[in-house]
Amino acid sequence: MRVVQAVAGAIVSIVLVGLIGWPGETITSMAGHPEPWNPPGRGTPPIDVLNKADKYGEIFGDVQVMRRGYGVAAVRLADGIDSWVYQHRWDHELGPHIRVDERYYAVAWRDGRVTLIDVPAARIAWRAHMSDGPLPRAHQASDEEGVTPWGLSVARHGSTPVLVVLHDGRIDALDSRTGAIRWSYQSPSCGPISKARGEGGAVLVVHRRGDREVGDRDVNVALSPDDGRLLWTFSDGALYESRAIGADRLALADIDGLVVRRAVDGKILWRAPLTRPANDSFSDAFGVAGDLLTVRTETEVVAHRVADGRIAWRHPVSGSGAWLDSVDGTSRAPPTVVDTVLTDGVHTYAAEDARTLVKFDARTGRVIDRRRFDEELYLEDMQDGLAVISVGDSSMMID
Repeated sequence: MRVVQAVAGAIVSIVLVGLIGWPGETITSMAGHPEPWNPPGRGTPPIDVLNKADKYGEIFGDVQVMRRGYGVAAVRLADGIDSWVYQHRWDHELGPHIRVDERYYAVAWRDGRVTLIDVPAARIAWRAHMSDGPLPRAHQASDEEGVTPWGLSVARHGSTPVLVVLHDGRIDALDSRTGAIRWSYQSPSCGPISKARGEGGAVLVVHRRGDREVGDRDVNVALSPDDGRLLWTFSDGALYESRAIGADRLALADIDGLVVRRAVDGKILWRAPLTRPANDSFSDAFGVAGDLLTVRTETEVVAHRVADGRIAWRHPVSGSGAWLDSVDGTSRAPPTVVDTVLTDGVHTYAAEDARTLVKFDARTGRVIDRRRFDEELYLEDMQDGLAVISVGDSSMMID
């Protein structure tokens, strides 16, 4: 295993640009600045449907950023009109694109380009072009022999986001402020990188090595977002699904229950039992805000204190509806999306059954409101203080 400390200029070229990027890359203003979006019902206790939503989009104040053809667009929430459109004219596919923080959105292209967009200002903040890694044709394939060719995620060094870019068999970690490369990592001795993901104070990496059918195991490491140094190793592949919960902690729910580790060294800090099917990992379903980690099991919604695992509050829910394929009672393995808890530290949302949404006071667990829908609901994400849910074939924003 080898960590390569890279000089920024040797691997990545950075261009600081304003409204127009490199030739062929533009942000076009369509309708000017977003109209203020103040829908009726926002900020009131009842559960209100405020607007339609793209469940894969990201809300930034008065706009929602979503994929649009060979680029992305910011759509005004007030009237559904495009505020701006970002696109390119290169002969390369759009790769991963993600929210970085409350202001910035990152877009990757499969030729090694990464662009950071300042969403409110409708401008390109910086642009990086990375050289090929050890598998230079990996960007052309969707998946080869279990190797994920591209990945884009966000880790943190202190308060600074670090963009973790997996491409062509190498990881490049970019400083979100400048686009400069902080470090690079590739590990020939452990085999190709299967997947990599930044999560809070760690970058979790899985290598694919040997023949899995004859017993060879994945080799997994946790790296520092600051400089790429090795923090700790782990053999349990499920740990890759760990979720950052603040206070330099990572949490995972698996067959052993809820396990919280310290990000810097992997030490287990506390455990908690979970009443749920034994083969289901659902760390992405955690509700995380402030000093609370909230989960939904078959029988209750439980808020744990991040520091020590003590229970801040719990509320019983009906397991039957949410753990069935439909309300007619057709049984199957439980859907992970129904377990999802959404929270912003003020309000917490969870499914009481397959069609009923409950809104809690995030600090005390007091039930603020319930709303019954005509079709099964799925909790998607919490963005800018709004819950994004899907009901049947429609996605919507909830307050």
